[in-house]
Amino acid sequence: MKTPASLLLLALMAIASNVQAERIPGQFVVKLQKNKSAQSLEDSGFSIIKAVIPSLGIYLVEAPMGVESIDGLKSVSAIESATYEEEVSLRSGKKPNDSDFSQQWSLDSQDNGADIKIGEVWKKSTGSKNFVIAVVDEGVDVNHADLKENMWTNSAEIPGNGIDDDNNGYIDDINGWNAYQSNGDLIASRHGTHVAGITGAKGNNNRDVAGVNWDVKIMGVGASSATTSVVLEGYGYVLAQKTRWLNSNGTQGANVVVTNSSFGV
Repeated sequence: MKTPASLLLLALMAIASNVQAERIPGQFVVKLQKNKSAQSLEDSGFSIIKAVIPSLGIYLVEAPMGVESIDGLKSVSAIESATYEEEVSLRSGKKPNDSDFSQQWSLDSQDNGADIKIGEVWKKSTGSKNFVIAVVDEGVDVNHADLKENMWTNSAEIPGNGIDDDNNGYIDDINGWNAYQSNGDLIASRHGTHVAGITGAKGNNNRDVAGVNWDVKIMGVGASSATTSVVLEGYGYVLAQKTRWLNSNGTQGANVVVTNSSFGV
């Protein structure tokens, strides 16, 4: 049966597996058998560097010459359990090389905890262009240098020909829909562009900022309004594209997985 102190050492070893660590040669943190004293370590050739938790019999020691691994401690009857003495540092979250990322205080690395720790998420995924996010706002600057690579494009539509080429009910909806004017000409709104940037500015491209998603498809929808019909038209467009995607097994429409509305819908 393992004692609480032994379990503490095991926990420390588990934590060490999740961090970057460098062993200090010849040094170990050991837990003594219940009936053993620090003197028994010295009698076995160990030098006690520090009494770590003396009430639990835990000490930092320098092992005798030639003992370099945990296996080398197994013959010492005074020791119940041991782990290596290590200098550890927590692995930092993944960070992009975007020039203004250091100013994005809400995303990562705030000492006061006022951030979303996105770097930990980015270690697992930085997004996917298989997913579409509909930014329902005033509009989006589809030609913005940090957004254009991540803008959703209706490849079945021919720009500017005044024809509903894909028969989806919307003429020239290349990057989304402008519900104010019921056409595909998105307004290059400052606010909507800002929101789109938070959502999906191209990350790790050596410029500007990084979006929560480095890679994604952004559908621009101009529908931020106090007028019910405008809002409904905007959301109706999003619904129509998702429905086409579902009904066509992904060959038409758009795989919209999230919508964003900063105006409260």
